[in-house]
Amino acid sequence: MSSQVAFSPSDAFFAALNKRHEAAGRGSDGYGWLEAVPEHLAKSDLALLGKLQHGDSESDTCVLWVETESDCRALVESLWTWLDDAPEPQ
Repeated sequence: MSSQVAFSPSDAFFAALNKRHEAAGRGSDGYGWLEAVPEHLAKSDLALLGKLQHGDSESDTCVLWVETESDCRALVESLWTWLDDAPEPQ
């Protein structure tokens, strides 16, 4: 059974994070975040990166999935920590 994580980077929570993405030359839409998440995992959890699958992302939504519930929990925890600790853009 696979588990999916989906989020909308157009949500107000992502406003400051999107500015950081744009300053780095990355898109702030679902596709831009689809590129950013594997980059984050490459630095923080290579094992999880190897299990990450790309879902049906689009401009309004980033969709990722993994095969197991425990991997999904690890993905959510990693994403939450990364996003919550992100510095404000200058």
